[in-house]
Amino acid sequence: MRTSISSFSVRPRLGWITLAILACILLVACGGGQTTSSSTPTTAPTPTAAPPTPTPTPTQPPTSSSNVTVVQMLENPPGHYFFQPASISITAGSIVVWVDNSDAPHTVTSDSGAPSSFNTTQNVTQNKTFALQFNQSGTYPYHCNIHPTSMKAVVDVTG
Repeated sequence: MRTSISSFSVRPRLGWITLAILACILLVACGGGQTTSSSTPTTAPTPTAAPPTPTPTPTQPPTSSSNVTVVQMLENPPGHYFFQPASISITAGSIVVWVDNSDAPHTVTSDSGAPSSFNTTQNVTQNKTFALQFNQSGTYPYHCNIHPTSMKAVVDVTG
């Protein structure tokens, strides 16, 4: 005895199977090795229960606010990388967003002696950002670990 399968019951199954295969392909294609749109900073532990300063901001920093300052990572001439501007003054509670507008990866790493230490958890690559909110007054010198001789700058935070 031969059982026939209605074409109406096969088509939905094929559609779902095709959809599942496409979803798996997309998940695999979007997987490992990709960088995120921004880095989350690492802050040094403090001996007290007070939260560390500066504090990280959400992965998508605000785009239009008087409390946001943008610092670019640039290259000019080829092979010479720098922060622009190299010195900024902000008020406590402000956010600094670093944007890599060069072809090389960079870090944003506090120098020893800064009021609080900070560092990118991974390299900031081309067209990616890193953001920090500075809540404590003080002078925060910083550099790029990859280009420490040419990429030096400072954030001055006032109360």
